[in-house]
Amino acid sequence: SLFSVAASGFEKYLASSPNPKRELEALYYLGSCQYRLGNKEESVATYKKVLAKPKSIYTESAALTVSKYEYELKNYDAALAAYKQLELSATYSHNALIAKIGLMRCHTFKKEFDFARPYARAVLNDSLALDNVKIEANYVLGKAEFEAGNYAVALDYFFFVEAKSTGVIGAESHYHIALIYHLQEDFSGSEEEVRAIVKTRGAYGYWVAKALILQA
Repeated sequence: SLFSVAASGFEKYLASSPNPKRELEALYYLGSCQYRLGNKEESVATYKKVLAKPKSIYTESAALTVSKYEYELKNYDAALAAYKQLELSATYSHNALIAKIGLMRCHTFKKEFDFARPYARAVLNDSLALDNVKIEANYVLGKAEFEAGNYAVALDYFFFVEAKSTGVIGAESHYHIALIYHLQEDFSGSEEEVRAIVKTRGAYGYWVAKALILQA
């Protein structure tokens, strides 16, 4: 294919001398060809060489591909580094939002809620963010406040998510409402929430089981 021929040409150029004059450009286009050929692992390795260079017109696109690839593999440290580069190089507002969402999610998965919190707030303030992402940002803020022991503030976020989400974050938020009532020794309030979880969140057995333990 044309991409195979082009990739071969870029590889030969890059091997032609220790520091080819157009090395950065060649690396970026080689990575693009590899990606189009379906060689994602090779493409990401090449794009990482682009990201190791000073910021350029190629950084944004390379960071977008690398961050998505590493995030999907649950390599959150590598994904964080790439999302950070995307955040710092984004010229397109949609890519800037992708960076904020990625940074919020990676820090949340790493349980680094103090770092996740400002990105969650940034997502909420971004006019391009879709409703489902804003619900997720509220969930992250609820988790952050819960971990900080700010139960009253956390409850506000969890109530919002519980009301808006029928998915797993809705079930987890519902559980956290019951848990906070339990921790506050409002046992009747906690029991009422547990009954509601059993009734409405049956598809999420893990959170139903955790809720039932609160009554043990």
